[in-house]
Amino acid sequence: MRDLRVAVKIRVVDLVTGEYVPQSEGSPAFVKTRIGDIRSVRVLGTVVDRYEREDERVFASLTVHDGSGVVRVKVWDENVSLLKDFKKNDIIDVIGRISYWEAREEIFIVPDLITPVEDFNWELLRRLEIIDYYKNLGVSLELPPVPVIKKSLVEEKTKDLREKKEDLKPEDIIPEIFEKEYGEGLEGFSEEILTRVEKETAEEETSEEVLRRKRLEEQKEKVVAVIDNLDEGEGVSFEQIQSMTQIEEDDIWDVLQELLEEGTIFERRPTTYSIVGL
Repeated sequence: MRDLRVAVKIRVVDLVTGEYVPQSEGSPAFVKTRIGDIRSVRVLGTVVDRYEREDERVFASLTVHDGSGVVRVKVWDENVSLLKDFKKNDIIDVIGRISYWEAREEIFIVPDLITPVEDFNWELLRRLEIIDYYKNLGVSLELPPVPVIKKSLVEEKTKDLREKKEDLKPEDIIPEIFEKEYGEGLEGFSEEILTRVEKETAEEETSEEVLRRKRLEEQKEKVVAVIDNLDEGEGVSFEQIQSMTQIEEDDIWDVLQELLEEGTIFERRPTTYSIVGL
């Protein structure tokens, strides 16, 4: 049995869609995930948002995206100093304990150590480490479904919201926007509004996913063509691929990862690629 005190390298989507199991007598809290029970994690990703607040207690958080999903890293009081050197678009490696905000049904990370990542190759290395780890466990790399809106955002809270809620658009209820606009303790909307917003958001996400997959397939074809044309037996570098395809850096890592996973290409050496069988 794995030691639950060891920080596990995991995809964010598998962490935040896990089942939080509260502390019980003689048993600390943990999260039941697709890859096992976990108490501590190690997540590498990009900071997509930073938030700070001072009221009864000082609070700060970083929202981190690893390509599969987002998770918040939260600190209070004197521990706010752990986040002071990090800003939006920084790449960070977080080691910390899992915690849970029941009102929002949110799994988040309380950090023990945060390290800046200067070399983006570490992102690719971490993804490959996770792919290898999951495959050894026999766990599918297919992304699990993520709920659009948590059921804790159901009850009406204030007269102001009751007057405004019919005009809300799906993007208005995104948790981060919701929290900044109305405050962390707000409980949410009526069941009728929640149902409507969930339906509209799901329809939008379905359409967006179709377009995203179409774009990804087109980008994969471009990358394979470039590697095929340029490879003279030593592989083709990431820089050459990006220069020839003009694909955005964030997108091209996703393309390369998918081509690696499906066995179309392989890595001759770090960030240098060839087509399998050629």
